[in-house]
Amino acid sequence: MLRPVLPDPAWGPRLLCCFTLCLLGAGHMEAGITQNPRHVITETGEKVTLRCHQTYNYDYMYWYRQDPGQGLQLIHYSYTVNNTEKGEVPNGYKVSRSNTEDFPLTLEDSAVYLCASSLATAPVSHVGLGTQLTFGIESFHFE
Repeated sequence: MLRPVLPDPAWGPRLLCCFTLCLLGAGHMEAGITQNPRHVITETGEKVTLRCHQTYNYDYMYWYRQDPGQGLQLIHYSYTVNNTEKGEVPNGYKVSRSNTEDFPLTLEDSAVYLCASSLATAPVSHVGLGTQLTFGIESFHFE
């Protein structure tokens, strides 16, 4: 009967040390796409602007929303500066694209929002971390 070969317990601290040094040696890694704010709680009916910023210099940028238990829905996308197109659920949203890096979204509806950028139309190659937006004083989200 074969038994798994386990490393000597003395190797545990050495492996951890090597792993830590590898991470430290990687240096500063800049996020290629960011969106902010990450979490928003506001009053019902108040408009909020979410900012999406990319450093990839890609032409295509996208905004998606996700409701609880649902898949992603495309709100708007842009394939170049000063050009935006409607997605599946564009009503109630406003976008603009004045430069390659930024694609802000103004809205007033509760959901999780995700921005993305891509070199071409599909597949999307970089997606932001998302923003949880909640309207109404009865809802709270702590990080």
